[in-house]
Amino acid sequence: MKTLSPELQAHLDEGTTTLALCWRISRNDGVALGFTDHDRALVFDG
Repeated sequence: MKTLSPELQAHLDEGTTTLALCWRISRNDGVALGFTDHDRALVFDG
């Protein structure tokens, strides 16, 4: 099991937060693909 920081745990305990899983796959040819299970568009690291 992953250990969470006290700040993140306190935020999650508020009950109004949801988490989304995100994946970024960078191919050797320079193509980057992004995937998520969130239901809206996300911007990550620009």
